[in-house]
Amino acid sequence: SSGINAEYGRGDTGVESMNLFEESGPTLVTGSAKNLGVYFDSKLSMDNHVAAVVRSCKATLVNLWRIAGKLSRKLRTILVCSLVHSKIDYCNSLMSGMTKRNVAELQKVQNAAARFIFGQRKWQGTTT
Repeated sequence: SSGINAEYGRGDTGVESMNLFEESGPTLVTGSAKNLGVYFDSKLSMDNHVAAVVRSCKATLVNLWRIAGKLSRKLRTILVCSLVHSKIDYCNSLMSGMTKRNVAELQKVQNAAARFIFGQRKWQGTTT
Protein backbone atom coordinates (compact mmCIF):
# COMPACT_ATOMS: atom_id res chain seq x y z
CA SER A 1 0.00 0.00 0.00
CA SER A 2 1.18 3.53 -0.67
CA GLY A 3 1.42 6.04 2.14
CA ILE A 4 3.18 9.09 3.42
CA ASN A 5 5.17 9.12 6.64
CA ALA A 6 6.15 12.41 8.25
CA GLU A 7 8.86 13.50 10.71
CA TYR A 8 8.82 16.90 12.41
CA GLY A 9 11.80 18.72 13.87
CA ARG A 10 14.31 21.53 13.55
CA GLY A 11 16.90 21.39 10.82
CA ASP A 12 20.53 22.52 10.96
CA THR A 13 19.39 26.12 10.44
CA GLY A 14 17.02 26.05 13.43
CA VAL A 15 13.99 26.42 11.20
CA GLU A 16 11.08 24.14 11.91
CA SER A 17 10.71 21.63 9.14
CA MET A 18 8.84 18.52 8.19
CA ASN A 19 10.21 15.62 6.20
CA LEU A 20 7.71 13.72 4.11
CA PHE A 21 8.66 10.23 2.99
CA GLU A 22 6.84 9.06 -0.07
CA GLU A 23 7.48 6.06 -2.25
CA SER A 24 9.51 8.26 -4.61
CA GLY A 25 11.81 9.42 -1.79
CA PRO A 26 11.99 12.06 0.97
CA THR A 27 10.52 15.53 0.48
CA LEU A 28 11.58 18.41 2.74
CA VAL A 29 8.95 20.93 3.81
CA THR A 30 10.48 24.07 5.37
CA GLY A 31 9.05 26.93 7.38
CA SER A 32 9.89 29.50 4.70
CA ALA A 33 9.58 29.66 0.93
CA LYS A 34 10.57 32.20 -1.72
CA ASN A 35 8.08 33.05 -4.46
CA LEU A 36 8.63 35.86 -7.00
CA GLY A 37 11.40 37.29 -4.81
CA VAL A 38 9.30 37.43 -1.63
CA TYR A 39 9.98 35.15 1.34
CA PHE A 40 6.89 33.71 3.00
CA ASP A 41 6.81 31.83 6.28
CA SER A 42 4.08 29.77 7.85
CA LYS A 43 2.86 32.73 9.95
CA LEU A 44 3.13 35.34 7.16
CA SER A 45 5.19 37.52 9.51
CA MET A 46 7.47 38.69 6.67
CA ASP A 47 10.49 38.43 9.01
CA ASN A 48 12.56 36.46 6.49
CA HIS A 49 11.61 38.79 3.64
CA VAL A 50 12.45 41.95 5.60
CA ALA A 51 15.78 40.46 6.68
CA ALA A 52 16.64 39.63 3.07
CA VAL A 53 15.64 43.09 1.82
CA VAL A 54 17.61 44.83 4.58
CA ARG A 55 20.68 42.67 3.88
CA SER A 56 20.50 43.37 0.14
CA CYS A 57 19.96 47.13 0.58
CA LYS A 58 22.83 47.43 3.05
CA ALA A 59 25.17 45.64 0.65
CA THR A 60 24.08 47.97 -2.16
CA LEU A 61 24.66 51.04 0.00
CA VAL A 62 28.13 49.81 1.02
CA ASN A 63 29.04 49.50 -2.65
CA LEU A 64 27.57 52.91 -3.47
CA TRP A 65 29.60 54.55 -0.70
CA ARG A 66 32.75 53.36 -2.49
CA ILE A 67 31.98 55.64 -5.43
CA ALA A 68 30.06 58.37 -3.58
CA GLY A 69 32.83 60.95 -3.95
CA LYS A 70 32.57 60.83 -7.72
CA LEU A 71 28.78 61.23 -7.86
CA SER A 72 26.64 64.35 -7.84
CA ARG A 73 23.72 64.56 -5.41
CA LYS A 74 21.28 64.15 -8.29
CA LEU A 75 22.98 60.95 -9.44
CA ARG A 76 23.12 59.60 -5.87
CA THR A 77 19.36 60.23 -5.60
CA ILE A 78 18.69 58.39 -8.85
CA LEU A 79 20.84 55.44 -7.76
CA VAL A 80 19.15 55.19 -4.36
CA CYS A 81 15.69 55.31 -5.92
CA SER A 82 16.52 52.67 -8.50
CA LEU A 83 18.70 50.33 -6.43
CA VAL A 84 17.47 50.69 -2.83
CA HIS A 85 13.93 52.03 -2.74
CA SER A 86 12.85 49.67 -5.52
CA LYS A 87 13.82 46.70 -3.31
CA ILE A 88 11.92 48.13 -0.34
CA ASP A 89 8.85 48.95 -2.43
CA TYR A 90 8.67 45.62 -4.26
CA CYS A 91 5.46 43.84 -3.16
CA ASN A 92 5.02 46.33 -0.32
CA SER A 93 1.28 45.65 -0.23
CA LEU A 94 2.14 42.26 1.29
CA MET A 95 3.82 44.03 4.20
CA SER A 96 0.66 45.47 5.73
CA GLY A 97 0.37 44.42 9.35
CA MET A 98 4.13 44.04 9.77
CA THR A 99 5.63 44.08 13.23
CA LYS A 100 7.09 47.33 14.58
CA ARG A 101 10.51 45.68 14.60
CA ASN A 102 10.33 45.01 10.84
CA VAL A 103 9.13 48.55 10.15
CA ALA A 104 12.04 49.89 12.23
CA GLU A 105 14.54 47.78 10.27
CA LEU A 106 13.24 49.13 6.96
CA GLN A 107 13.29 52.67 8.37
CA LYS A 108 16.97 52.26 9.26
CA VAL A 109 17.70 51.35 5.65
CA GLN A 110 15.81 54.42 4.41
CA ASN A 111 17.74 56.61 6.86
CA ALA A 112 21.02 55.13 5.60
CA ALA A 113 19.93 55.83 2.03
CA ALA A 114 19.13 59.44 2.93
CA ARG A 115 22.54 59.81 4.58
CA PHE A 116 24.16 58.49 1.39
CA ILE A 117 22.30 61.01 -0.77
CA PHE A 118 23.38 63.94 1.41
CA GLY A 119 26.87 62.61 2.09
CA GLN A 120 26.42 62.29 5.85
CA ARG A 121 27.99 59.59 7.97
CA LYS A 122 26.31 57.25 10.43
CA TRP A 123 26.78 59.45 13.49
CA GLN A 124 25.10 62.40 11.78
CA GLY A 125 21.33 62.73 12.00
CA THR A 126 18.99 62.25 9.07
CA THR A 127 16.69 65.18 9.90
CA THR A 128 17.42 68.89 10.03
